[in-house]
Amino acid sequence: AKYILYEDNVANKVTETIRKETDAKPLKFYNMESLNKEQQKKDNITYQSLMKSNIENIGKALDSGVKVKDDKAESKHDKAISDGYFKDEQVKDRELSDYAGEWQSVYPYLKDGTLDEVMEHKAENDPKKSAKDLKAYYDKGYKT
Repeated sequence: AKYILYEDNVANKVTETIRKETDAKPLKFYNMESLNKEQQKKDNITYQSLMKSNIENIGKALDSGVKVKDDKAESKHDKAISDGYFKDEQVKDRELSDYAGEWQSVYPYLKDGTLDEVMEHKAENDPKKSAKDLKAYYDKGYKT
């Protein structure tokens, strides 16, 4: 979860807008210079109790164990891979049982020429390899 620290003396509208935009959970941060009217009515509020609450909330907000899902970065990464852009070291041997769902090999498409246009496009972006070189390279990988 993500958190947003807010002060009572900041307009709720600002805090609420930021919270909604970032999908963050609000954590109260007490302003140590002044108390609001509600806080002034309470006899048990001390500087130490407010500071303790601040420390707990800051600790929670800064906890390195909190993982934030970055959908934009993840989808950008997934799109690059689905577009065929990945490093050799990202490819690992897998058991056939590791593949979930319905799938089929693209190897027949490489062999029948369906992917020739793709190889030509990739060759345009890689001056070191021709479409024929790329097809040979992918032949080895797709065959397995």
